[in-house]
Parts: sequence; structure tokens; C-alpha cells
Amino acid sequence: MEGELLAITAELLSVSCTQSDTGRVCQLVRHLTACNKVLCHASLQLREDARDDPGYLSIATVDSIFCMCSRSARNARQALVLARKLLTSHRCVVSVEAMYGVLNASVLAESLASSSHLRRLTVSDVEEDRRELLEGVSGDERVFGQDHEAKMEIPVRLLEKDSAQLVSLDVTSLRMNPSMAKSFVDALIRNNTVAELAVGADVFTSGPAEGTSMRFAQYLVKKNATLRKLELNAPSLVLGTGGLQALAQVISSVTTLKDLTLLFQAASPDCSLFFTVLAGSQSISVLRFLLAASDDDVIDPQPCEDVQVVPWVSAFKENSTLEELALNASWSTSRECCLLLEALGQKPGFRSLGLRSFPNDGGLQEACLTIAKHGLERKVRMESYCIVPEDTETFPSCQQVTGVMVSSFYIDEAAAMTNVFNVIAICVHVTSLRVYLQFYDEQAFDSLAAYVRGASCLKEIDLAIDIDYSDGEEDDMEVDDERQFRSISNLSKALSSNPGISAIRLNSTIGIGDDDCQALADAALNNRQLHELSVNCMEDSSPCDARDMLCDVQDIVRRNCSLVDRATKFVMGEHVPYCARAFEVVSEEPALVFNVRRRLTADGSADAAAKVSAAQRFLRIADVHTYMRLTGVVEERMECDDLQDGGQQLNQLNHDCWLHVLQYIKLADVLET
Repeated sequence: MEGELLAITAELLSVSCTQSDTGRVCQLVRHLTACNKVLCHASLQLREDARDDPGYLSIATVDSIFCMCSRSARNARQALVLARKLLTSHRCVVSVEAMYGVLNASVLAESLASSSHLRRLTVSDVEEDRRELLEGVSGDERVFGQDHEAKMEIPVRLLEKDSAQLVSLDVTSLRMNPSMAKSFVDALIRNNTVAELAVGADVFTSGPAEGTSMRFAQYLVKKNATLRKLELNAPSLVLGTGGLQALAQVISSVTTLKDLTLLFQAASPDCSLFFTVLAGSQSISVLRFLLAASDDDVIDPQPCEDVQVVPWVSAFKENSTLEELALNASWSTSRECCLLLEALGQKPGFRSLGLRSFPNDGGLQEACLTIAKHGLERKVRMESYCIVPEDTETFPSCQQVTGVMVSSFYIDEAAAMTNVFNVIAICVHVTSLRVYLQFYDEQAFDSLAAYVRGASCLKEIDLAIDIDYSDGEEDDMEVDDERQFRSISNLSKALSSNPGISAIRLNSTIGIGDDDCQALADAALNNRQLHELSVNCMEDSSPCDARDMLCDVQDIVRRNCSLVDRATKFVMGEHVPYCARAFEVVSEEPALVFNVRRRLTADGSADAAAKVSAAQRFLRIADVHTYMRLTGVVEERMECDDLQDGGQQLNQLNHDCWLHVLQYIKLADVLET
């Protein structure tokens, strides 16, 4: 295996970058599978990103293969040597997303810190269990960086580099002490390229009592600011009233900010106050207000009150710049949400509202009726609704709820859990499901598997099964391991048998067997709609062939995702050969319509389907010059030399004859020269 890997790496190191400013795609895209056979040994993957222009590539961490990355120091080193080559020699590689311990490896650190074509960088921290794996690589020399405390050298050097092109930086999960945070913010203040920034609590606050750090506030309001998109991400942080007030005042004064994401916790009244202040911003057009009510506020939800005036809703009505809003509504009431929906009905220019974690206070049906009354079906999405047993009678009529969460935190009886799955099974409006289980019941697992197997409208599923039988509980509950394995096997087979699912995330403390792993691999191979597959339920002691299988599966998913994303770009107007060929492959796939719909945001499925149909029609009636441009053979027009016998050449055919020829050829049939 190691000899084969060395040979593959040597061949890849000889591949030069052929990316051009005229739109020519680098030849590296033809070697992505080979690259990923090597990179997976450092839990990395080379892939395309929907945010980039066609042909640009990203090096990214694949979490679900981390525990399977090689324990061989030689294989790990080959992965990093290849990554270094990609960063130094391929200008088509514009993004890196990896753990600090990997980026800080001596093989990679210098080339990363000195990169002049890197546009996006995401640096994450190393969790304790992963840290042991990084440090446990066999051999005399440890490949990955042993210093896991961020010294900020890589991001700071990139921020301060004169020729830097870094426009997006994400350090939300990278832990920093105050000194490191100060060095980082100082570099941000001196930088004039970063337009998108995502940070955690260590950067934007020095503690709940003190609120926003003064240095970070100075960065936000600096002169000649370039910041357009900001994410403050600290899910476990509970920010107090003083901190929220300071943060709201600073953010509201940033005139360049267009896109804002907030994710932390606060008391319900503080959330309301914070939103009210932010709604006064005259620059923010996209707001993801994902503040969750702190635990004390959600233990005993209050019944909805009949109120007519709500300050934060009034502030929303008066705002003239906000066009898209994603709102975690757990801190509000259903009555307040209904007033928000009524206000939305009076704002024709507003494009999209995503309501998440709608309050469980008995007002769900009223909210759905309000959406229908004001004709907001295309503008409003209700997601991550935590269904409870009391909802089972009315939920099937709530057609506007597309995303559901089923949690054993709120449903602690097996019979009630089974009933909930049976009810969801008849709800064709549910396209996304999140399940969190902390207990095992065979009937509940069977009903979940039956639902997954037959849910033709389900697109995304996220399963977290966390069953812990410590302290002798296993004997008390008399749980049969064989029944557990059978249940998780049935669930895995159900996931594999549903061809409509485009995203599968499975995290389970109950391991799956090789047969189930093979079934999931076959599902990825045969399902072009599958663009995300994350399976974390195999032990590190799994056989090598199972580890290799999952790495291969991830590359298949990467290919599927690339095809759909490139085809979507073609539908949206990027008529370049690389996108056109992908569109031709997946133009009939439902996943394409689904992806286009997400890009359109506010439009409904009919509009997305119409967009795809229009792109198909464009390709079917394209003249010879347009078609040959899409093959990549010519840049402008098709020109042919005259034949000695005076016969007609391809470019001399009339349009009707050319359309007849088009019935028998595909873009891929024409060789690219």
C-alpha cells in the first residue's frame, strides 16, 4: 500500500497548473480522485467549492474519515507533501480548511503562511480525541504539529502579507488566549483584504460581563473598512445584558456590513432587545439571528399571549434594508412570530424568512394559517421544529413546516417516539429530519427505519444516536447487543435504499458492520443526488478495507456534489464548458432542481424547475458556434477549411440541419483540444 501511495504521489507532483485567466480549467481536476487517495491519510480532500468560479479548488478536512486517517508516518507525510505542492504550485487552489495541528506541520506551515493566491482560510482546533491520534502517528518523526496552542503565525502572516489575496477567514473553533486574540485582531486592523470574517468568543468578547472586546470593536469601526460579512459564533456562550448592548451598538455602527450571522445564547428579553437594536441598521441586508434562549428560558415554555405590539417586530416593520432573515425563534412566542409574519406580508420587497425552533406553545397551526393567509408560502420556511407528542394530531395539516427535529430530550417514552415517527411518515411536506436519541427501543428504531425507507420527499437527514450504558445501566435495562446491532443495521440499509436523500449525517455510539458500510458505499455510488455523507459510527480498529471504502465513498460524494454545483452554475448563467458538461450529465436529476431552488432562495419549486428547463432548451437549440464553445473546442466561432470537392462543412449547415445533428451527440462526445 505504501509503495503504491508513493508512486501515486510522485506522479501527482509532476502535474503542473494550467489554470488561465481566460477560463481554462486546470488539468488537476482530472486527477482529483488520485489526489484524494493520498490526502485522505491526513483527513484532507481536494474538491470544488460552490462559492468559487468553475475550476478553482479547495483543500478541506473531511471529518468523517478523520478517525481512519493513516497511522503510518510515511503515508501522512506523503499527504502533506502533496498538499504543500498544491499550495505552492497550483494557483487554482484558493481555499484551505483544516485543523491547526495539521496546518502547523513543518511540511506545510511555511508554504501556507507565504501563499499569495489563497483566498479563504478556515482554521479549526483539535479536539482531545483527535489530538491523541495526531500525536500517535507511528515512526520516529511525528508529522503533524505537536504545538496545538495557536500561536497565530499562519493567519497573522497571511493577513499582513503585502501580496495577500485573503478575502475570507474563519477561526470560530480555534481557541485563543487573550494575548493571541490581541495579536490576531491587531493583524485584522492592519489588513485591507478580508471581506468575510467568522470568529468565536475568544475574539469578539473578553467575557460575558465585559461584552465586546475593545480591540475587536476598534476593528469593526476602523476607517477604510473592507468587512462585508461577519459571523460571531459561540454556541455555548451565554451573553449578558451588558455584553449584548455593547455588541449591538458596535455592529449597528458598521456601515459596510451587509451580511451578519449571530450564534450564541442569551435570556429571552435580551434577545428581543438585541434584535430591536440590530433592526435599526441601515446596511445589513442578510441577517441570521440564531441566538438561542438560555436553558432557564426553555425548561418551561409559557403559553402564547395575545399581544398586539412587540418592539422587535415593530423594528422589523420599520427596517428598509433587510431582505433575508433566518431567525431562531426559541426565545419568542408563537404569537410574536405570527405578528412577524403579518408584518412580512406588508413588505413585498422582502425575499426570505427562515423560522427555526418555533416555540412549542400551541401556536404552530395559527402560524401556518397566517403564512397561507398572506400568501407567504414561497418566502417563509419553517425549519428545525422540535415536534412533541402534543403535536401529533395537528402536525399533518402544518404544510409549511419542512424541517423537523425529534429529540429524546422532549420525548422520553418509546411509545410516544414511535407514534411521532409514524405521524411524520404521512407528512410529505417534511424534507429535512434531525433525530437525537439517548435511549434504545427496538420498536422506535424500527419505525424510524420504516419512515426513512419510504420517505420519498426526504432530502436531508441528521441522526445522532448517543446511547451510553455506564455504571451498570446495561444490566439494569437488559439491552441485548444483538438487537441494537440489528436495529442500526436496518437503519443503515434504510438510508442506503432511499434514492431521494441528498445529505446523510449519521453519528452513532452503536457501530455498523462491514455489510452496512458496503451498502452505504453502494448507495453513494448509485445515487447522484447524494452530495453529503458523514458516517461516524465505526471504531478506529475497523479493518483497512473498511477505512479505504469510506475514503472512496467520500470521493464519490465529492464528485456528485461537484456535478450538481457545476450544473447549477450553468443553469444560473455561467455558460462555460466545465459547467455545461456537468449539466448534461445531471440535467434530469431532482437534486439539480433542489440545488437551484436553494440558490434562488425566495422562488418556489416551479421557478427552479422552469430555470432547469430553460437551460435544457438553451442546450438543445444552441447554434453550432455556441455549442462548440461549450465543448471547449473553440473560443468564439466554428471555422472549417473548405473541402476540395466543395462539400459542406459543419459550420455551413443551416440551423435546422444542425439541430438534427444535435439529437445524436453530447458535449462529452466532442474531444477537447
